[in-house]
Amino acid sequence: MSRARRLGVDTGGTFTDAVIADEGGGWRVHKTPTTPREPGRAVLACARALLGDEPGVELVHGTTHATNALLTGRLGRAVFVTDVGFGDLLAIGRQERATLHALEPHAVRPPQPRARIVEHDTGAAAAESIAETVRLVAAKKPQAVALCLLRAWRPGPEQKREKALVKALRRALGREVPVFSGHEHAPEIREYERGATVWAHAALAPVVGPSLRRLAHALERAHPNSSLRVMRSDGGTAAAE
Repeated sequence: MSRARRLGVDTGGTFTDAVIADEGGGWRVHKTPTTPREPGRAVLACARALLGDEPGVELVHGTTHATNALLTGRLGRAVFVTDVGFGDLLAIGRQERATLHALEPHAVRPPQPRARIVEHDTGAAAAESIAETVRLVAAKKPQAVALCLLRAWRPGPEQKREKALVKALRRALGREVPVFSGHEHAPEIREYERGATVWAHAALAPVVGPSLRRLAHALERAHPNSSLRVMRSDGGTAAAE
């Protein structure tokens, strides 16, 4: 069985560039203007230019879609859930200041609107507190939810509570609203690092997820039996899912 041809496509701010190995041991390349509103259109244009309608392609996609969304603040409507009294966790961070000796430093704009932060009372009875948190989250009509209870990074009562919250929120919000938890995605002791990671995951899911799904479906229609892989920050790749 022959190995699928691998096409590399990188989406940049101005141009989308593609490269594929040819049968003679060299390379074929193609460049086309990026389509910012729907990046997948330019990716597929590159695939058509270099492959025609060839099936069974492995498309390896490099993109700064997520990075750009974080930098510009064009994110999904995520709700962040943490302990009572820690609603400003993301805004305070590690209290680092760019100008250490400034007497009147300008506060950095919080990445998450305070109106979409819900504080969960871990000291109250589990059933009542979970039901109230689910009600408050649902009222904000989120596209995604991020959970970061302070001591849920390791097995124990608070991780058990976080797992129960995840289950209750998924049941109440349905499959269309993903729910992410810190103990699953960044199980480390520091709450800011864990919270920021799971928040970014939730805020980016409604932005990057639909775009990748549309690209994967369009790739399959244009090039049957093909697969889409995405470049990771460590230089490897991951399945689009």
